[in-house]
Amino acid sequence: MRHCPWCAHNPAFAYGAMLIPQAVISFLPSGASLKTRLAMALAAFPVFGGIAAGIYGIASGYWKG
Repeated sequence: MRHCPWCAHNPAFAYGAMLIPQAVISFLPSGASLKTRLAMALAAFPVFGGIAAGIYGIASGYWKG
């Protein structure tokens, strides 16, 4: 059985790729309301996690035969 791209390698990059954008959205000064910032931080998790998984998958050749 093949592991997902995150599990097949060190998941620290994927974790950081999700955590850093959420922290930036949540903690840097912004004119956005609390609800907007929360929605953006929650949306950042799958978006940046998917990007990290794609990078891992391409770099490791996960989708090749």
